[in-house]
Amino acid sequence: MPALIFGVAVGNVLRGVSIHFASDLRPFYEGSFFGLLNPGALYYGLVSLWMLVMQGAAWLVFKAEGPVAVRATVIGGTAALVASILFAGGGVLVWLGLLGGCEVISQIVWDGPSIP
Repeated sequence: MPALIFGVAVGNVLRGVSIHFASDLRPFYEGSFFGLLNPGALYYGLVSLWMLVMQGAAWLVFKAEGPVAVRATVIGGTAALVASILFAGGGVLVWLGLLGGCEVISQIVWDGPSIP
């Protein structure tokens, strides 16, 4: 579960989160918790999950012997295939514009402070 949630968090950072700044530059999140569990971020979470399964299986193949190593090899190969397909599919979905992305929705102040 942590691998999925960490992937969702990174996915939300990559997609952009609705944050507005007050006059003293304090950030405020304008959405809800369940708004963070959108389809695009969940897709990034699935990619993250399968990549971490692949990494764990590779580590187990390196450290274990016998039937455990053989089973980890099979699981790692399957996880690598699924992660590669999801990763390539994510690239196609980004290219098609279906996963969203960052968007500037306010006026850009070119001579303003450098924070944030």
